[in-house]
Amino acid sequence: MLNGGGRAAGAAGDDAAPGGAAMGAAEDSAGAGDAAGSSDTASTMPSWATSGRALFRAEGLSTEGGTASAFAFDATGVATREGAARLAQTLGVEGKPRWEYGWSVGPQDGSGPHVWLSADGSATFGYNDPGADPWQCEDVVARSDGGDDGEDTEPACDEPATSSVGDREARDALTDVMRSLGVDPDTFEIEVGEKTDGDPSRWVTASQVVDGSRTGAQWSATVGEEGVAWLDGFLATTEDLGEYPVISPAEAVRRLGDPRFSGAAWPVAYADEEAMWAAEPDGNEPTEAPAPPAAGDPVDWPVSDVEITDARLGLAQQSQDDGSVVLVPAYELSDADGNAWSVVAVADEAMDFSAPR
Repeated sequence: MLNGGGRAAGAAGDDAAPGGAAMGAAEDSAGAGDAAGSSDTASTMPSWATSGRALFRAEGLSTEGGTASAFAFDATGVATREGAARLAQTLGVEGKPRWEYGWSVGPQDGSGPHVWLSADGSATFGYNDPGADPWQCEDVVARSDGGDDGEDTEPACDEPATSSVGDREARDALTDVMRSLGVDPDTFEIEVGEKTDGDPSRWVTASQVVDGSRTGAQWSATVGEEGVAWLDGFLATTEDLGEYPVISPAEAVRRLGDPRFSGAAWPVAYADEEAMWAAEPDGNEPTEAPAPPAAGDPVDWPVSDVEITDARLGLAQQSQDDGSVVLVPAYELSDADGNAWSVVAVADEAMDFSAPR
């Protein structure tokens, strides 16, 4: 049984949203079928896409449950001293593995390539090569710090040139190293960041896809003129756990107000995130202290009315008490404006709600 009592959270990548499940590109809409009509569920958790707290209502969502596949990461064969040695050898890092809150190989003072491997449930690792780092200072120049006498100087680097690395070259740099480490890039969705003026490198990400859904687990690379300068990823294999019972989309909406799944009340996506941040006041503008309420005024407790109109079933990462990582069925629940919340879809009978051991 899966450990319950909490939200699904990202473990090996950067897709985990604050307080919510790491939902990727969920595959099928679950809004069809027998409709639940409209049902309400209250949540006292803050909701960033709404005004403070929210009352969630399901509209037109199916009341039918079903089954869905679950998976787990297996890091036992790679998150070891021997695994760190193999990783270092493949990446051209000299030295023997030493334990430094994880397996570490190579110098950490910037004098040569270094790799670090975590003994966690995903076997996450990080690598950097100062020789390929476009920001690494080689030709240091002395510049004035602006003192009155003009004599006080400090070393500084010349600005590196805008990267000439093309999209295909950046993509190949990441996929080639993935293959060299025994990872199939065809099971990932590769995205190359846009080239910007003044940036001496290209940013590439690879998002894992399992059973048609992104899992939130990622690889990423910073690629410069001399190759990969920075690399992050995970080496755990993905194992099939079989089919698990899942709740209906309508029940998933009710879970948004269930204290056992209260973390899922945070939105994982916003309809207009740019507009949301643009509405934030300038912190440097002078403000006046608010006046106190008058005697007898009601206490502010804003509750937004959120109507969930769409449910998509995908996968989310969940860390177990023992540190292992599973990929469990999870719903992405959206309102008509495109704001989204995520909640674990595994049925109660397949979860372990016992207190932490």
